[in-house]
Amino acid sequence: MSTDLVLNGKLREERGKGASRRLRVGGFMPAVLYGQNDNLALAVNPKDLKKILTQKGKNALIQLSVEGDSKKSRTVLLKDTQAH
Repeated sequence: MSTDLVLNGKLREERGKGASRRLRVGGFMPAVLYGQNDNLALAVNPKDLKKILTQKGKNALIQLSVEGDSKKSRTVLLKDTQAH
């Protein structure tokens, strides 16, 4: 896997409509990482995600690095997107 295609994220403390709106105004988008034992609420840069999906496609494995997470990097698969 190419190291230049790493999606960086931050753990989110707040959840809900207001918190999501504030994230979007700040240039980030809310995301959720579902795992075997843990689900993480994240904030990611939509431009970085779009760049990765354009280059690798929607069914690609993505390297995710989460700031504040105990694991350095995770390999993830995008399952769903929502837009209105």
